[in-house]
Amino acid sequence: MQIKLNRLTLENFKGIKAFTIEPQGQNAVVRGRNAAGKTTLADGFLWLLFGKDTQGKANFAIKTLDSDGQEIHNLCHSVEAVLDINGSKPVTLKKTFKEKWTKKRGSAKKSFTGHTTDHFIDGVPVKEKEWNQKINALIDEDTFKLLTSPTYFNSLHGQKRREILLRVCGDVSDADVIESDKALRELPEILSSRSLDEHRKVVDARKKEINERLKEIPARIDELDKSLPDESANRNELQSAINILDARIEKAKDDSEVSEWRSQLADAKAFLSEKQEEQTRKEREANKGVEAEIDKLNAERRAISGDIADLESNLDLWERKTLHNDNRMIELREEFKQEQVKSPHTENTCPTCGQPLPQDQIDAATAKFNEQQARKLAAINTEGKDLKKTNEINEQEIKNGKAKLSSFQGTVAKLEKQITEAEAQKSKVTIPEDSGIKEMETEITRLEKLISEKPKPDTLSLELERKEKQAQIATLDAADKTRKRIEVLGEEEKDLVAEHERLEKETYLMERFIVRKSEILTEKINAMFKMVKWSLFESQINEGVKEVCYATVDGVPWDSVNDGNKLLGGLDIVETLQGHYGIKACVWVDHVECLSSPPPEMDCQMFLLSVSDDKELNVEYE
Repeated sequence: MQIKLNRLTLENFKGIKAFTIEPQGQNAVVRGRNAAGKTTLADGFLWLLFGKDTQGKANFAIKTLDSDGQEIHNLCHSVEAVLDINGSKPVTLKKTFKEKWTKKRGSAKKSFTGHTTDHFIDGVPVKEKEWNQKINALIDEDTFKLLTSPTYFNSLHGQKRREILLRVCGDVSDADVIESDKALRELPEILSSRSLDEHRKVVDARKKEINERLKEIPARIDELDKSLPDESANRNELQSAINILDARIEKAKDDSEVSEWRSQLADAKAFLSEKQEEQTRKEREANKGVEAEIDKLNAERRAISGDIADLESNLDLWERKTLHNDNRMIELREEFKQEQVKSPHTENTCPTCGQPLPQDQIDAATAKFNEQQARKLAAINTEGKDLKKTNEINEQEIKNGKAKLSSFQGTVAKLEKQITEAEAQKSKVTIPEDSGIKEMETEITRLEKLISEKPKPDTLSLELERKEKQAQIATLDAADKTRKRIEVLGEEEKDLVAEHERLEKETYLMERFIVRKSEILTEKINAMFKMVKWSLFESQINEGVKEVCYATVDGVPWDSVNDGNKLLGGLDIVETLQGHYGIKACVWVDHVECLSSPPPEMDCQMFLLSVSDDKELNVEYE
């Protein structure tokens, strides 16, 4: 697309009372001394299109000022441009900015109440929204600035510049980067399904964890090492001493008379257990028939109790259904009454023209209403009859169920009575207790008393000594656990060091990938520019790589490039971007006087603004 400026007219705009340039698509050189209005032309053109000046400001001084620096009121400030787009019919754009004066009620004078901005396309007034849609359809503001201002691209943030350059030259695939460097061949396996940025975050986080843990482990090992006890004691010697003490304690407690009593007590308890088991067996045998009868009666009671539970559940269901149907029949009666009182509401006149309707149309509407009403009443009546019939069946089921429930409850009561009588019969069956049981219980009581009243030997000192030896062994056990923990920490430290080295290698490969990709991208991008070269990465102090984007001219960083080379470099950037976007728009080049020779020719319209001794603006067309 080719956008050329045929004519630009400013009236009362930033101090320019009236000025017109008519390049008719040609290049133009505008000369004049400082503050003569050269930059104002570019400001006016941008304000016309996007409402901002060349500095990107929307709120800037448009109004004309008097000699005292005060605004001159009641002036119409306007900019008009005639654009040639792709050689088709020229488009005339105009924007006016003026004060709004309103006479308030009760006042004879008008007072200033604000400003209005009016927009015109080919002389036709349009709203601001329509104006913006028209301009944006032509070209958006950011793209226009990229393609028409030599200084705009390098005023952007570095990341934004990088994104634009990558769009211009096209990105490089990861596979191509890896293929270009054998050292990167194992990187895809390392990354797996993660992106480079994702894996770098994972690696950095893990390295941080490892470093923190590696700081902790030596201190922990030192702490555990200091906690180890003096190992002058020998575990085997301590255990031998404990065994000797156990024997001495047991010997002190050994008493032949007490031992004999304990033996007799054990025999007596065994004999008593046999007698009691035999007594229990005889009682079970004597009550065998009664127990069988009780089991039978309990089984019958459980079966009937289950029938009662099922029947009660059914009764509850029938009663709830009956209640629900009763409520529904009440609702149906009310619906029937409401439907009966309804009458046809027919209009006798046409709602559109207001003329009376024919009688046959009125009769047809009434007949249709009567037919629908009759169907509704019949449906309500039928549903009510069905519900009534269902409730009659439910009520009979409830009546029969309650009779059956009463019969079941009577049977259960009868069975419970029989069970009680059988239990009473069971208690009447008695077996004479074996006389040997009472005698043996008396003997056991006597032996337990003899044993408990026998004085106990004094083994306190031996037991204290034994506890001391056991405490020493426990200390040795704790020391063994501490040594094992130290070994575990040492192995963990080795593993973490190995893992850290592996992660460092992965970090190196990822940084090497970034460097290689940046080198390829840099070569690809720089090949698209004549004068400007780009740096897309820089090495960090910690040997890492940081993605950047800044321009150089003859190896000099952009911030240190002189004004002339900055201007030429900016034009180089504009020319490349115009080629990428396929849009040839008019370029405004300010401060051309800083160039030692004319700027290079470009395949687009150019406006060169140069400082000279001319008191008034002087325009030459080329």
